[in-house]
Amino acid sequence: MKYTSIFIFTVLLALSGKAFAQLSPGELAEPHAHLEGLSNCTKCHDLGKSVSNQKCLDCHDQLSQRISDNQGFHASTEVKGKDCIECHSDHHGR
Repeated sequence: MKYTSIFIFTVLLALSGKAFAQLSPGELAEPHAHLEGLSNCTKCHDLGKSVSNQKCLDCHDQLSQRISDNQGFHASTEVKGKDCIECHSDHHGR
């Protein structure tokens, strides 16, 4: 584990500009600022993929319950079936 961390740190130091943007396209919005950092990427993203709706709903459990109960805006036909990221893009900074 120690050598993996050193390797990741070394790779990050070597990256700059566009290459670094491939790892993090920008700062997270304020409500998710506590999730900054490479060690937290998989809390929202599946490896090699974009944001996972299920991971959003795992954290936002009250919203998940409202959707399950078919209540509120996120359960409406206007929103149902959309990916969370369509409206809630998060890497645009504070």
